[in-house]
Amino acid sequence: MRRRIPKLILPHQVVDVRHAAGEALERAFERSDIDATEDWLLRCHFDLAQLWRCGEFWAVTQVVSGKCGLILHIVAAAGEYDAALLEAMETWGRGVGCVRVVFTGRVGWLRRLQGYAMSAITARKEL
Repeated sequence: MRRRIPKLILPHQVVDVRHAAGEALERAFERSDIDATEDWLLRCHFDLAQLWRCGEFWAVTQVVSGKCGLILHIVAAAGEYDAALLEAMETWGRGVGCVRVVFTGRVGWLRRLQGYAMSAITARKEL
């Protein structure tokens, strides 16, 4: 089996992979009442967020300023899970000065995210 290599998609390359990334990430964004796939891909294109790929596993991250310093926020992840991509994102985050990684997603993600602990959930109620 060929090893899949994690890749940070450069801002000018987002246009070239927009369709494939959008298809994969749509599952992650369909649960959100606020975030949309196209909005985040546009942010990646303008270097306001980062688009990642490892085989058929895609993710979007954003570096934000938090109370403890810079935080790598994993905005969305979807596709065929590959731990190598998570490791690459964490390494990159440390390299740009991030002191923490945060990810809000389905509870099932905790089975995949070694070393991560649940700190919050997102809930909603229709009015």
